[in-house]
Amino acid sequence: MMLQQNSLLLSKMYTPAERRLLEIIDTGRKYCRSELEEILNRVDESLSIEGLFRRGIISLCEVDSEDPEAQDSEKFCAGTFLGRLDIFATQEYETYSGLPEDLRYALDEMYFNDYLNSLGPVDCSRPTDDEVLPVEEVMAFIDGRDDTPYLADCDCRSLKQACDAPRNVCITYRTGPGSYVRRGLAAPISKEEAKEVVRRAESEGLIHTVNSGGICSCCRDCCYLFRAADARGSIGVWPKVSYRAEIDENRCIGCGICKERCRFEDTCIGCGVCISTCPADAIKLIKL
Repeated sequence: MMLQQNSLLLSKMYTPAERRLLEIIDTGRKYCRSELEEILNRVDESLSIEGLFRRGIISLCEVDSEDPEAQDSEKFCAGTFLGRLDIFATQEYETYSGLPEDLRYALDEMYFNDYLNSLGPVDCSRPTDDEVLPVEEVMAFIDGRDDTPYLADCDCRSLKQACDAPRNVCITYRTGPGSYVRRGLAAPISKEEAKEVVRRAESEGLIHTVNSGGICSCCRDCCYLFRAADARGSIGVWPKVSYRAEIDENRCIGCGICKERCRFEDTCIGCGVCISTCPADAIKLIKL
């Protein structure tokens, strides 16, 4: 049975009114606000565009910049199942966590495989601009941005639930039509608050990865980025690695803390997580 047809799942993800709405609106059609409001009034007067948009039931569509009639007008369309799933797992975490374990496993696999397939064929190129950086460079990245950082929950750990690392550590700068920012699901924070989030993630031994859209604090158990890198056999190449750790054997006291902190057994990815807790100050990062 297709996951979308699972009655338990549908009852948790969608209200009865939302399900009726999705049966009525055309999947491929873009609706202006007045058209959609008329439909909502027919289905259930308690429904609102803002509420449906926030929950991922509908999405705000990009308008055709070359179409003069489309300018200065919002267009809405039906949200995707995976888009709603992402919001459901992060924003209704307790309800999602209450689903049967095998169902949650299947949902995570569906979402992960969609992400993995979106990366394209496995070759020598890097499919995204994600880069592993030590904490000092992440701080510099934050200082170098002029736009507002926003704090959101990690969807990878919300969906997979394979570790107990904190979820509220994702920093995003994305403000596009379908973003958490536009949906009101990410809170604006200051640069100093963003740095504190990174420090908190560092203390938890999470790996900092940066791209043009934001900063992720990754584990290896849940994070789609590193799970995809494992699947593609690209650990050490993608996400981009710019440093390697070097141990001063004369200073090392053999305590093993760095091995406990490290999430990779055979490949150094230059994250620097091992450095911050070394009691002998015996590790440094070398720029590649």
